[in-house]
Amino acid sequence: MSPQVLKGTYTHDADVWAIGVMTYMLLSNRKPFYHADMKVVIRKIVSCDYTFAGKGWDHVSEDAKTFVSQLLVADPLHRLSAVQACNHKWLKDTDLLDDEALPIEQYMDILKENMSAYAGACEMKRLALTVVAHKSTSEELLELHKAFKKFDTARDGVIRKSEFVSLMKQYNYEDEEIDSMFTSMDVYGGTISSFL
Repeated sequence: MSPQVLKGTYTHDADVWAIGVMTYMLLSNRKPFYHADMKVVIRKIVSCDYTFAGKGWDHVSEDAKTFVSQLLVADPLHRLSAVQACNHKWLKDTDLLDDEALPIEQYMDILKENMSAYAGACEMKRLALTVVAHKSTSEELLELHKAFKKFDTARDGVIRKSEFVSLMKQYNYEDEEIDSMFTSMDVYGGTISSFL
């Protein structure tokens, strides 16, 4: 909840705050305001006490962090409006088709981290990630499709466990890790289907 909602006032500014919280969580797989004691959480929200510290932020761009920090502002008068958020540089300029491609080893490390994070995500977050995937641009979808085709060696539109295991073993993943990653994404009874 935004600081204003905690004080009993709900406006559209609270929705912009919520987008900031959800973006933070989707980017880092962590909550921006967390503590075991709810009173401490409320104090953190009211004072807007959060950081971009931790391993989850290592691969996140400065533009993405700026986007989040301009949404998670305690005073709604200084928070981005919904229109300003939609026109933010990060949303306008983000391009998955980066000219400087990552080395395959680094790409596979990031892929493993993302799969592990997805596996550990709650159902709501998985749904949100699916929606994000479906709202991607055609260029972004093309890159996702290329990644999917790396796994789908039979070229039949699904990734069987044997295909997944075969590719992941090339990058020295342990059997338990591979099994855990595949199981977490297997929603079609033994396969992962492409949505493209």
